Amino acid sequence: MKFSVFEKRELITKKIDSLENKIDHLKTKINTLKKLRKNEDESEIKDELRKLIRFSGLEIPALITRRSRFDKTNNFTLEEVQIEEIQEQIQELLETSKLNLAQYCEERKNIEQSLQKVDEYLKSQNLIYICNYSANENEEEETLLCRISNIDMNEAQIFLKELSQKIFLAAPVTQVFHFLSKNSKKLLFRDHSEDDYYSNLKTAKSKIPGFFTYDFLAVDILIKAFIKARDQDFVEAIEKDKYGENYNVLKNDLNKILVTKKINIDRDLAGVNFKLNTNEDDLELYPEDLSHGELKRLSIYMWIKHCNIENAIVLMDEIEIAFHPDWQYQIISDLREWSPSNQYILATHSYDLCQALTPAHVKELEPKLLKQEAQSEK
Repeated sequence: MKFSVFEKRELITKKIDSLENKIDHLKTKINTLKKLRKNEDESEIKDELRKLIRFSGLEIPALITRRSRFDKTNNFTLEEVQIEEIQEQIQELLETSKLNLAQYCEERKNIEQSLQKVDEYLKSQNLIYICNYSANENEEEETLLCRISNIDMNEAQIFLKELSQKIFLAAPVTQVFHFLSKNSKKLLFRDHSEDDYYSNLKTAKSKIPGFFTYDFLAVDILIKAFIKARDQDFVEAIEKDKYGENYNVLKNDLNKILVTKKINIDRDLAGVNFKLNTNEDDLELYPEDLSHGELKRLSIYMWIKHCNIENAIVLMDEIEIAFHPDWQYQIISDLREWSPSNQYILATHSYDLCQALTPAHVKELEPKLLKQEAQSEK
């Protein structure tokens, strides 16, 4: 069953959001130009014009023809720039954008009317629309529906919405993720294309709140966690007349993970370092001095704690990478300790990790390699 109208609504909504942002941007630039025309400080006018020409991102004739000449210097006259011409062309672009926005809004209104009929039909059949999907990018998309029985439809929709916020995925950053576009996935296997692939992956992560990759430890997450703990302690001091222990608990938990090292936070909470416990003087270390395994273990802990992942389903792929065999075995009890209310589903090649579980909790999967498209077409 296909419901392309849902996809059309999402596409139109994205276009509307983009146009609204563009219109706000154009209005800002027009207001800037209006102020410049009243400004009598020629040097200030030139600085603002140079920024507009170089950084505005507006592709209008008046800016394109001047960009190569004036983007790196103030050595030009105001007569050469012609502020009025630039303002007029931006105004024309603004009016065109407003017309396009009105058309898209009308189109979305018509789509919403169609969707209302679709929703009525789905409800009559006890069905809820989930999403459109395709198992193969060369095939047409189909629609995933959920049939509801013995429960109120509104309750079911609330449950599914809450459930979607309780699913998390963690995987190596070099994994090929099938929810990326076909072109994005190919970038990983091309020379000098790593940055492009990781840029697309970063964009995907920003759109999927429950998606996490085993990157090196992000120090800003650590700092935010300590700031949050400090603030919680301060609130407790006000409400209970006793300073809280959240800061110390977080610090002690991190020290347990580090084993032979202790974490230290800068007094201004702007950075972190580590102390290596030795028989002599403590040796100061920085995040880049830790092993890949230590960084990964810390990052997983901070991900679970910082995102408050509880009572959730957590999917983790190849968690054992960069771990010493002892840590591969240990990570099972670590996850149970860090957030015992979660259900963890781990995909692994690690014998040591499997040994930490009872046989009933291990499912061996037979390899099912996908045939190459070229072979399937023969």
